[in-house]
Amino acid sequence: METDNPTYKSKRKALSAAFFKSKLSGIVQIVKKTALKVFHDQMQKGEDVEVELNSFTSSLQAHIIISILCGPGHSFKQLDYVDLKTGHVKKVPLSEHFDRITPDISYRL
Repeated sequence: METDNPTYKSKRKALSAAFFKSKLSGIVQIVKKTALKVFHDQMQKGEDVEVELNSFTSSLQAHIIISILCGPGHSFKQLDYVDLKTGHVKKVPLSEHFDRITPDISYRL
């Protein structure tokens, strides 16, 4: 991309604020704290607990995304979740709620 091109000036200006060193450092700290909390919680379950790698990484990504969007620690807050297929209500973390909404929307359609 040619940086002197005037058509890209507004795009560069809009993107430059997202890449300030201080903002990126803050995001990195949130990612580290969130990942450590998820790993700590997993370790509390014991060493013999097996997890499915895909679901665990998906859950970790959801925790990180929610923590960046809503603030550190918010992804672990519990919400009521109604299973559309069974009707059962249970408490799940916000990140898991977020993770389950997409398939629920597809199911409703």
